[in-house]
Amino acid sequence: MKNSNMKFVLGSATFGMDYGITNSHGRLSTHENIAILNAARQANITAIDTSPNYGDAELRLGEMLNGNSTEYTSKFFIPKDIKPVDVDNILLSIETSIANLKCSQLTNILLHNSDALEDKRFSITQEIMTQIKQKGLAKNIGISVYTVEQTNNILNKWTPDIIQFPINIFNQSFAQSGILKELSRNKIKTQARSIFLQGLLLSNIIPNKLNFGYKHFEHYQSWQHRNSVTALQACLSYIQAITEIEDVLIGVSSREELISIINSEYVPGLNFDELASSDKILNNPSKWFI
Repeated sequence: MKNSNMKFVLGSATFGMDYGITNSHGRLSTHENIAILNAARQANITAIDTSPNYGDAELRLGEMLNGNSTEYTSKFFIPKDIKPVDVDNILLSIETSIANLKCSQLTNILLHNSDALEDKRFSITQEIMTQIKQKGLAKNIGISVYTVEQTNNILNKWTPDIIQFPINIFNQSFAQSGILKELSRNKIKTQARSIFLQGLLLSNIIPNKLNFGYKHFEHYQSWQHRNSVTALQACLSYIQAITEIEDVLIGVSSREELISIINSEYVPGLNFDELASSDKILNNPSKWFI
């Protein structure tokens, strides 16, 4: 059954930098950015995921949207050598993001490195989160995670307002583990990312550096043929069948790509189990080129 309450969140990495292993457009022009934003508005997509690490994406979004009724998710990072005196600098960086975006408050702010909750930085990180709420910098404070194990460790120490996590037809661990049901029971907002695996799941070409996953991709393409579905239908139908997911982050490099996603038809009754991969490198883009 399709999750009709699921909401798209527009990714903005390509607005400010060359992002995505299959992105042939590079950093997008202002003209293309505006076209994407207009198409998003027409489809009632008002939420945008961004970051100060996405080049000048925040500045460009502020100039193009002028804070116009947009729900922003941004991130902050806790360095390993942080000291109590550095708290003000972290808060200032979040305030700078708000100023660049020309909004009064972020909807969500995510800690981008979960290890800051697992070592001596924990108390400083807690102090930063407390001040974010006290200053009204963000409505919700959460975290961006990579694995189910990380998520369980975090929940043993802290209950975030929102968790952003990777999930797609290869990386099914969050759906299979039952952790999404636990998050839902605890009223923690869920935001899915990497549903296209940086566009790789929509491509017919496998980059040379990912040749180790060739057999899995070959099986995936055979599965598409057997089930008479496109790659886009497969990726979206998998996500849309998971009732615990509230927000879905989608990254595009053109207006046409966004419209294709918006207009893609849900295909019920598909069995994705055989497509699940346990390859930790294939499932995690941050490890592809290490």
